[in-house]
Amino acid sequence: MTALVTGGTGFVGRNLVERLLERGERVRCLARSPQRAEDLRRLGAEIAPGDVASGVGLDEALRGVRTVYHCAGVIRAWTRDEYFATNASGTGRLASAARRGGAERFVLVSSLAASGPAAPGHAVTEETETRPMNAYGRSKLEGERLLAEAAGDMRHATVRPAIVYGPHDRDVLVLFRAAARGFVPYAARRDTRVSFIHARDLADLLILAADRAPPGRVYMASDGVPRSWVEAARAIAAGVGRRARVLRVPPACLVLPAALACALRWSLPRPPLLCLDKVREAAASWVASPARARAELGWTAAIGLDEGARMTAEWYRAQGWL
Repeated sequence: MTALVTGGTGFVGRNLVERLLERGERVRCLARSPQRAEDLRRLGAEIAPGDVASGVGLDEALRGVRTVYHCAGVIRAWTRDEYFATNASGTGRLASAARRGGAERFVLVSSLAASGPAAPGHAVTEETETRPMNAYGRSKLEGERLLAEAAGDMRHATVRPAIVYGPHDRDVLVLFRAAARGFVPYAARRDTRVSFIHARDLADLLILAADRAPPGRVYMASDGVPRSWVEAARAIAAGVGRRARVLRVPPACLVLPAALACALRWSLPRPPLLCLDKVREAAASWVASPARARAELGWTAAIGLDEGARMTAEWYRAQGWL
Protein backbone atom coordinates (compact mmCIF):
# COMPACT_ATOMS: atom_id res chain seq x y z
CA MET A 1 0.00 0.00 0.00
CA THR A 2 1.05 3.57 -0.70
CA ALA A 3 1.66 6.46 1.70
CA LEU A 4 0.64 9.88 0.41
CA VAL A 5 2.71 12.83 1.64
CA THR A 6 1.58 16.40 1.12
CA GLY A 7 4.20 19.14 1.37
CA GLY A 8 6.96 16.80 0.21
CA THR A 9 8.78 19.66 -1.52
CA GLY A 10 8.87 21.53 1.81
CA PHE A 11 11.11 21.08 4.82
CA VAL A 12 9.24 18.67 7.12
CA GLY A 13 7.65 16.78 4.27
CA ARG A 14 10.98 16.22 2.50
CA ASN A 15 12.54 14.73 5.62
CA LEU A 16 9.52 12.45 6.06
CA VAL A 17 9.68 11.28 2.45
CA GLU A 18 13.35 10.38 2.86
CA ARG A 19 12.61 8.47 6.07
CA LEU A 20 9.71 6.54 4.52
CA LEU A 21 11.80 5.59 1.48
CA GLU A 22 14.61 4.43 3.76
CA ARG A 23 12.08 2.07 5.35
CA GLY A 24 11.23 0.64 1.95
CA GLU A 25 7.75 2.11 1.79
CA ARG A 26 6.01 3.17 -1.40
CA VAL A 27 5.60 6.95 -1.35
CA ARG A 28 3.45 9.25 -3.43
CA CYS A 29 3.84 13.03 -3.08
CA LEU A 30 1.09 15.50 -3.79
CA ALA A 31 2.65 18.50 -5.53
CA ARG A 32 1.16 21.69 -6.94
CA SER A 33 4.19 21.93 -9.23
CA PRO A 34 5.45 18.53 -10.46
CA GLN A 35 8.52 20.31 -11.85
CA ARG A 36 9.54 21.36 -8.33
CA ALA A 37 9.10 17.75 -7.20
CA GLU A 38 11.52 16.21 -9.70
CA ASP A 39 14.10 15.75 -6.95
CA LEU A 40 11.58 13.64 -5.02
CA ARG A 41 10.98 11.52 -8.11
CA ARG A 42 14.70 10.89 -8.39
CA LEU A 43 14.69 9.70 -4.77
CA GLY A 44 12.07 7.10 -5.68
CA ALA A 45 8.78 8.80 -4.85
CA GLU A 46 5.81 8.93 -7.20
CA ILE A 47 4.51 12.43 -7.98
CA ALA A 48 0.79 13.23 -8.11
CA PRO A 49 -0.26 16.71 -9.29
CA GLY A 50 -2.76 18.30 -6.93
CA ASP A 51 -3.52 21.00 -4.39
CA VAL A 52 -5.27 20.76 -1.02
CA ALA A 53 -6.43 24.39 -1.12
CA SER A 54 -8.39 23.95 -4.36
CA GLY A 55 -9.02 20.20 -4.12
CA VAL A 56 -7.69 19.63 -7.64
CA GLY A 57 -6.22 16.15 -8.13
CA LEU A 58 -6.99 14.80 -4.65
CA ASP A 59 -9.16 11.82 -5.61
CA GLU A 60 -6.63 10.60 -8.16
CA ALA A 61 -3.69 11.11 -5.78
CA LEU A 62 -5.45 9.10 -3.05
CA ARG A 63 -6.14 5.99 -5.13
CA GLY A 64 -4.62 2.96 -3.41
CA VAL A 65 -3.37 5.04 -0.48
CA ARG A 66 -3.44 3.50 2.97
CA THR A 67 -1.81 6.30 5.01
CA VAL A 68 -1.91 10.06 4.50
CA TYR A 69 0.74 12.32 6.02
CA HIS A 70 -0.45 15.91 5.72
CA CYS A 71 2.66 18.11 6.01
CA ALA A 72 1.64 20.88 3.60
CA GLY A 73 0.83 24.20 5.18
CA VAL A 74 1.14 27.95 4.90
CA ILE A 75 3.55 29.34 7.49
CA ARG A 76 3.77 32.90 6.15
CA ALA A 77 0.87 34.88 4.76
CA TRP A 78 -0.40 38.43 4.60
CA THR A 79 -4.00 37.67 5.55
CA ARG A 80 -6.06 35.37 7.76
CA ASP A 81 -7.85 33.98 4.70
CA GLU A 82 -4.56 32.81 3.17
CA TYR A 83 -3.74 30.82 6.29
CA PHE A 84 -7.21 29.31 6.61
CA ALA A 85 -7.55 28.36 2.94
CA THR A 86 -4.77 25.78 3.22
CA ASN A 87 -4.20 25.07 6.91
CA ALA A 88 -7.89 24.74 7.81
CA SER A 89 -10.18 24.27 4.79
CA GLY A 90 -7.50 22.39 2.86
CA THR A 91 -7.03 19.95 5.72
CA GLY A 92 -10.74 19.25 5.95
CA ARG A 93 -10.96 18.82 2.18
CA LEU A 94 -8.04 16.39 2.13
CA ALA A 95 -9.44 14.39 5.06
CA SER A 96 -12.83 14.07 3.35
CA ALA A 97 -11.16 12.90 0.13
CA ALA A 98 -8.96 10.45 2.05
CA ARG A 99 -11.93 8.89 3.81
CA ARG A 100 -13.86 8.74 0.53
CA GLY A 101 -10.90 7.05 -1.13
CA GLY A 102 -10.58 4.37 1.54
CA ALA A 103 -7.47 5.56 3.37
CA GLU A 104 -7.12 3.90 6.77
CA ARG A 105 -4.85 6.41 8.55
CA PHE A 106 -4.31 10.13 8.50
CA VAL A 107 -1.56 12.04 10.34
CA LEU A 108 -1.69 15.82 10.46
CA VAL A 109 1.38 17.95 11.08
CA SER A 110 -0.02 20.83 13.09
CA SER A 111 2.05 23.21 15.23
CA LEU A 112 2.75 24.23 18.80
CA ALA A 113 1.20 27.52 17.66
CA ALA A 114 -2.17 25.74 17.70
CA SER A 115 -1.75 25.21 21.44
CA GLY A 116 -0.37 28.64 22.17
CA PRO A 117 2.59 29.58 24.35
CA ALA A 118 3.52 27.98 27.65
CA ALA A 119 2.96 29.61 31.00
CA PRO A 120 6.23 30.78 32.61
CA GLY A 121 8.11 27.84 34.08
CA HIS A 122 5.79 25.28 32.48
CA ALA A 123 5.56 23.19 29.32
CA VAL A 124 2.54 22.88 27.06
CA THR A 125 0.95 19.42 27.07
CA GLU A 126 -1.92 17.92 25.11
CA GLU A 127 -4.20 18.76 28.05
CA THR A 128 -3.29 22.45 28.12
CA GLU A 129 -6.15 24.72 27.10
CA THR A 130 -5.54 25.85 23.53
CA ARG A 131 -4.93 29.57 23.18
CA PRO A 132 -3.37 30.32 19.78
CA MET A 133 -2.12 33.88 19.66
CA ASN A 134 -2.24 34.61 15.92
CA ALA A 135 -3.98 33.70 12.66
CA TYR A 136 -1.45 31.00 11.84
CA GLY A 137 -2.03 29.19 15.13
CA ARG A 138 -5.80 29.57 14.85
CA SER A 139 -5.75 28.19 11.29
CA LYS A 140 -3.79 25.12 12.43
CA LEU A 141 -6.19 24.51 15.32
CA GLU A 142 -9.17 24.84 12.98
CA GLY A 143 -7.49 22.34 10.65
CA GLU A 144 -7.35 19.87 13.54
CA ARG A 145 -11.06 20.40 14.19
CA LEU A 146 -12.00 19.92 10.55
CA LEU A 147 -9.90 16.75 10.37
CA ALA A 148 -11.77 15.29 13.35
CA GLU A 149 -15.09 16.29 11.77
CA ALA A 150 -14.29 14.76 8.37
CA ALA A 151 -12.40 11.65 9.47
CA GLY A 152 -15.35 9.44 10.34
CA ASP A 153 -14.00 5.94 11.00
CA MET A 154 -10.62 6.77 9.43
CA ARG A 155 -7.99 6.59 12.15
CA HIS A 156 -6.34 9.97 12.57
CA ALA A 157 -3.74 11.64 14.76
CA THR A 158 -2.25 15.11 15.09
CA VAL A 159 1.33 16.07 15.93
CA ARG A 160 2.16 19.58 17.14
CA PRO A 161 5.91 20.21 16.72
CA ALA A 162 7.94 22.85 18.54
CA ILE A 163 10.74 24.60 16.58
CA VAL A 164 11.82 22.16 13.86
CA TYR A 165 15.32 22.33 12.38
CA GLY A 166 17.52 20.12 10.23
CA PRO A 167 18.35 19.44 6.57
CA HIS A 168 16.38 21.41 3.98
CA ASP A 169 15.27 24.10 6.47
CA ARG A 170 15.78 27.73 5.47
CA ASP A 171 14.30 29.57 8.45
CA VAL A 172 16.65 28.40 11.23
CA LEU A 173 19.43 28.62 8.60
CA VAL A 174 19.45 32.35 9.39
CA LEU A 175 20.81 31.58 12.87
CA PHE A 176 23.45 29.20 11.52
CA ARG A 177 24.69 31.82 9.07
CA ALA A 178 24.84 34.41 11.81
CA ALA A 179 26.80 32.02 14.04
CA ALA A 180 29.28 31.40 11.21
CA ARG A 181 29.92 35.17 11.18
CA GLY A 182 30.62 35.19 14.91
CA PHE A 183 27.45 36.56 16.48
CA VAL A 184 23.87 35.37 16.93
CA PRO A 185 21.11 37.91 17.54
CA TYR A 186 17.84 36.89 19.13
CA ALA A 187 14.70 38.88 19.88
CA ALA A 188 13.00 37.65 23.04
CA ARG A 189 12.65 38.33 26.72
CA ARG A 190 15.53 37.08 28.84
CA ASP A 191 13.32 34.54 30.64
CA THR A 192 11.88 33.07 27.44
CA ARG A 193 12.32 29.31 26.97
CA VAL A 194 11.88 27.35 23.75
CA SER A 195 11.77 23.71 22.61
CA PHE A 196 13.41 22.22 19.52
CA ILE A 197 13.03 19.00 17.55
CA HIS A 198 15.21 17.67 14.75
CA ALA A 199 13.32 16.97 11.52
CA ARG A 200 14.42 13.32 11.49
CA ASP A 201 13.06 12.75 14.98
CA LEU A 202 9.83 14.42 13.93
CA ALA A 203 9.58 12.13 10.89
CA ASP A 204 9.97 9.07 13.13
CA LEU A 205 7.23 10.35 15.42
CA LEU A 206 4.86 10.89 12.49
CA ILE A 207 5.42 7.32 11.33
CA LEU A 208 4.83 5.95 14.82
CA ALA A 209 1.67 8.03 15.14
CA ALA A 210 0.37 6.46 11.92
CA ASP A 211 1.19 2.96 13.15
CA ARG A 212 0.19 3.12 16.81
CA ALA A 213 -1.81 6.19 17.80
CA PRO A 214 -5.37 5.72 19.06
CA PRO A 215 -8.00 7.51 16.96
CA GLY A 216 -8.09 11.27 17.41
CA ARG A 217 -4.95 11.48 19.53
CA VAL A 218 -2.81 14.63 19.72
CA TYR A 219 0.94 14.56 20.46
CA MET A 220 3.39 17.32 21.25
CA ALA A 221 6.79 16.99 19.57
CA SER A 222 10.01 18.26 21.13
CA ASP A 223 13.32 16.87 22.33
CA GLY A 224 12.13 17.49 25.90
CA VAL A 225 14.83 19.99 26.86
CA PRO A 226 13.63 23.61 27.37
CA ARG A 227 16.35 26.11 26.53
CA SER A 228 16.88 29.82 26.75
CA TRP A 229 17.67 31.51 23.46
CA VAL A 230 21.20 32.11 24.74
CA GLU A 231 21.68 28.36 25.29
CA ALA A 232 20.19 27.58 21.89
CA ALA A 233 22.38 30.15 20.14
CA ARG A 234 25.51 28.77 21.79
CA ALA A 235 24.59 25.23 20.73
CA ILE A 236 24.14 26.39 17.14
CA ALA A 237 27.44 28.27 17.22
CA ALA A 238 29.21 25.18 18.54
CA GLY A 239 27.61 23.13 15.77
CA VAL A 240 29.02 25.56 13.23
CA GLY A 241 32.41 25.36 14.94
CA ARG A 242 32.50 28.91 16.25
CA ARG A 243 32.38 30.68 19.60
CA ALA A 244 29.81 33.29 18.73
CA ARG A 245 28.70 36.33 20.68
CA VAL A 246 25.00 36.17 21.56
CA LEU A 247 23.26 39.52 21.21
CA ARG A 248 19.79 40.18 22.62
CA VAL A 249 17.57 42.56 20.66
CA PRO A 250 14.55 43.74 22.69
CA PRO A 251 11.40 42.72 20.78
CA ALA A 252 10.09 46.30 21.00
CA CYS A 253 12.96 47.36 18.72
CA LEU A 254 11.53 45.21 15.93
CA VAL A 255 8.03 46.67 15.94
CA LEU A 256 8.90 49.49 13.53
CA PRO A 257 10.78 47.29 10.98
CA ALA A 258 7.98 44.72 11.12
CA ALA A 259 5.34 47.40 10.57
CA LEU A 260 7.37 48.81 7.68
CA ALA A 261 7.54 45.35 6.06
CA CYS A 262 3.77 45.12 6.35
CA ALA A 263 3.34 48.56 4.79
CA LEU A 264 5.55 47.54 1.84
CA ARG A 265 3.75 44.24 1.33
CA TRP A 266 2.85 44.90 -2.30
CA SER A 267 6.51 45.36 -3.24
CA LEU A 268 7.69 42.15 -1.60
CA PRO A 269 7.67 38.78 -3.42
CA ARG A 270 6.46 36.92 -0.30
CA PRO A 271 5.68 37.67 3.35
CA PRO A 272 8.92 38.25 5.28
CA LEU A 273 10.12 36.20 8.23
CA LEU A 274 9.96 39.34 10.37
CA CYS A 275 6.37 40.45 10.94
CA LEU A 276 4.27 41.82 13.79
CA ASP A 277 3.02 38.32 14.68
CA LYS A 278 6.61 37.14 15.11
CA VAL A 279 7.41 40.11 17.32
CA ARG A 280 4.47 39.23 19.57
CA GLU A 281 5.56 35.58 19.67
CA ALA A 282 9.01 36.66 20.85
CA ALA A 283 7.59 37.73 24.19
CA ALA A 284 6.29 34.21 24.91
CA SER A 285 7.81 30.86 25.86
CA TRP A 286 7.29 28.01 23.41
CA VAL A 287 7.99 24.88 25.42
CA ALA A 288 6.31 21.53 24.75
CA SER A 289 6.41 18.27 26.70
CA PRO A 290 6.77 15.04 24.68
CA ALA A 291 5.69 12.87 27.64
CA ARG A 292 2.58 11.46 25.95
CA ALA A 293 4.47 10.39 22.82
CA ARG A 294 7.03 8.64 25.02
CA ALA A 295 4.42 6.85 27.10
CA GLU A 296 2.00 5.84 24.34
CA LEU A 297 4.16 5.44 21.25
CA GLY A 298 7.51 4.51 22.77
CA TRP A 299 9.06 7.49 20.96
CA THR A 300 12.06 9.41 22.29
CA ALA A 301 13.96 12.10 20.44
CA ALA A 302 17.31 10.60 19.47
CA ILE A 303 18.99 13.84 18.43
CA GLY A 304 19.67 16.60 20.95
CA LEU A 305 20.34 20.17 19.88
CA ASP A 306 24.13 19.90 20.32
CA GLU A 307 24.41 16.91 17.98
CA GLY A 308 21.60 18.12 15.73
CA ALA A 309 23.21 21.53 15.22
CA ARG A 310 26.48 19.87 14.20
CA MET A 311 24.69 17.52 11.78
CA THR A 312 22.64 20.35 10.32
CA ALA A 313 25.69 22.59 9.86
CA GLU A 314 27.45 19.76 8.02
CA TRP A 315 24.45 19.35 5.71
CA TYR A 316 24.26 23.09 5.06
CA ARG A 317 27.95 23.17 4.15
CA ALA A 318 27.57 20.18 1.81
CA GLN A 319 24.79 22.05 -0.03
CA GLY A 320 26.78 25.28 -0.16
CA TRP A 321 24.22 27.04 2.04
CA LEU A 322 26.68 27.86 4.81
